[in-house]
Amino acid sequence: MVALRSSLEPVLEGRAPFSFFMLSAMAAAWYGGLWPGVTALVLGLLAGDYFFVPPIHAIGLHQTGDWILVLGYFLSSSFAILLFEALHSTTRKLEIIGTQLKVELKGRQRTETALREAENQLRQHAIYLEESVRQRTAQLEETVHSLETFSYTVAHNLRGPLRALQGISQAT
Repeated sequence: MVALRSSLEPVLEGRAPFSFFMLSAMAAAWYGGLWPGVTALVLGLLAGDYFFVPPIHAIGLHQTGDWILVLGYFLSSSFAILLFEALHSTTRKLEIIGTQLKVELKGRQRTETALREAENQLRQHAIYLEESVRQRTAQLEETVHSLETFSYTVAHNLRGPLRALQGISQAT
């Protein structure tokens, strides 16, 4: 930034000695975070004062207007650095939340898969039970029919001898 600002000195003629250093502080805060931004702010303050604030090649504020320049540079750069830090902090928090959401989503997907599998197993078991009930009902109906047939046969076979006994008892 010193080289860029020096190359523009003929156009700027001593005005805005810290403007380019504010950009470097903002860029450092954007890419590096809070502490690189603060470091660039301090280095920009020193470089701007040393190279572009009269008396040139001296550090220190010698005129009353210099305080206003330094204060403006410091406040605007600090504000930008803090905004970038807030942006980075929010981005980090959102990344953490995004990771947590991905983990939760995978867990829910596993749960849904397990639920579908359990549902399919339950459906298969219900089909098996229904088939078992049908088979047992058919067996019971067969058994009832066999018992009815047996009892009819027994009753029919007992009627003949009972009629004979009844006939003998009436004859005597």
